[in-house]
Order: sequence, then C-alpha cells, then structure tokens
Amino acid sequence: MEVMEERKFSKLLSELIVLADEVSSIAMNSEIEVDIFAEFAMLVEKLPPIFNDLREKNTVLDKPPIRKSLESLENELRRAKALIKSSNLRQPIKQIEDITHDIGRSLGLLLVASLEVSTDFREKIGTLQRQLMNVRFDGSLSLASSPKSEFSTSDMKLTGEIEEEIVNVSIDDVVLQLKNGNDEEFAVAILRLKQFMRSERLDGGLFNEEATLAILFNRLGSCKADNRLAIIRLLRSIAFGNDEKKV
Repeated sequence: MEVMEERKFSKLLSELIVLADEVSSIAMNSEIEVDIFAEFAMLVEKLPPIFNDLREKNTVLDKPPIRKSLESLENELRRAKALIKSSNLRQPIKQIEDITHDIGRSLGLLLVASLEVSTDFREKIGTLQRQLMNVRFDGSLSLASSPKSEFSTSDMKLTGEIEEEIVNVSIDDVVLQLKNGNDEEFAVAILRLKQFMRSERLDGGLFNEEATLAILFNRLGSCKADNRLAIIRLLRSIAFGNDEKKV
C-alpha cells in the first residue's frame, strides 16, 4: 500500500511538471500579448524545479494537505492552458494577471502544508509565491503599441553609459558580443543594439540583419529569463510594421 501511494504521489508530480512545461511553452509561443504571456511563461518555468524537489522528498509523501495543494495547482495550470489557447479573450491582460495570482494562492497552500520540509525549500516556494501574487503586467506593451514602446524605461537604466561609449563601439563588436558574451555581456549588447537602432547607425552595409536575427534566435533558447524577454521585445520592434521581417 505504501509503495502504491508513493507511486501515485510521484505520478501526480510528474504530471504537474509536464503540465507546467506545456503551459510555459504555449505561453511563450503565443501570438497575442507577446510580452505579457512571455513574462507569465517565465514565472511558470519556476514551478517544475519545485515539483521535482518535492518528488525527491520522502517526508512529504501521502500527506493530504500536500496532495490537495498540488491538485489545486494542477487545476489552475489547466485553467491557464485553456486561457492561453482561447481565441476569445476579452481582457487578456487582466485575465492572465488574475490566473497568475490564483496560481500564487495555490502555491501558498503548498507553502502552508510543507512545514516538514527544509527552510531553504520553503523559502524557494515563498519567493515564487510572492512573485506570483505581486505581479502586475504592463498593458503598455500590447500589440497596438508603437515600436518605441518596446524600449521600456526599466530596461534602459544603463542608457546614459551606453550612449557615451557607443561612439567607440562598432556594430560588429556588438554582434560578436551577442554571439559569444555571457548573460551579463549579452544584456549590455542588447542595449547597445537598441541604441544603434534608435540612432539609425546601422547604415553603410555594415550590419548583417539576417545573421544578427539568427544569433538572437539561437540565444533565445539558452540565455536566462530576463534576456529572453529582452530578445522577444527586440524582435517585435524589428518586425513591427514590416511583414517581410516578421516572417
């Protein structure tokens, strides 16, 4: 009986990992409210490691409060999946924000039920739960917004420094940094590329746009969450109003 219960618990967590990965993937590939769903996907991506850790902890097996909280999370993730796939969203920003908060509430149930796990693990759950509950998606980045809105003030804190040094940096240097830089260097290179685009310093045949786009798409699958969102925003700004580039 004990083995059967353990297998059931493990199966529930395995199904949750698959479901969370599926929700994240669908959200990341959404063609509406791209930035909003991308941010949501990055939050959901943080759930599978928690489920995987739970699966490896024998002390939480076969406990009704744990199981109930996980089933609640499963229901909310299924709701999120249906919402993202829906073609009839009346208020997509509010709807995805509400469901993010509901996932946070369900994760809060897991936090309360997980008194016997380690403090570090509880802190991990608590940190994500606060992120989910406090998230406010910025509606200014909808598909109807202008290209300039893609360059938000929050990701341009280093604009002054970039503007000062860009005089001595070539677009070839930036492309090389995009291709080979670590996460921190890549983030700076994205800002530099945006500045080149703003100042229209991509003329003279020195900028291979196709090659740069290929680099960005390649880094999309390997860089950290913040940089992935920056790539998505930049790709949208490049494609805005140009059907050929969009393809």
